[in-house]
Amino acid sequence: MFTRPLFSTADMIEQHLLLDELADLVDAGHVVTMATTRLTGIDASTLREAHGIVEDRTVIGKVVISRS
Repeated sequence: MFTRPLFSTADMIEQHLLLDELADLVDAGHVVTMATTRLTGIDASTLREAHGIVEDRTVIGKVVISRS
């Protein structure tokens, strides 16, 4: 999705059109997040917790760590 900006291709407007279309799909509920586990605080203990969740192989979806 981000190849055009990375390489500054001649058809950069297509990136805008793609992201607009994606935003419309998200707004309509056709594209949803796969994040099912959310942890807060980027520090060693949170990273260990997230790693443990993934290692357990019981999580469905994505594990997300956010600053706040």
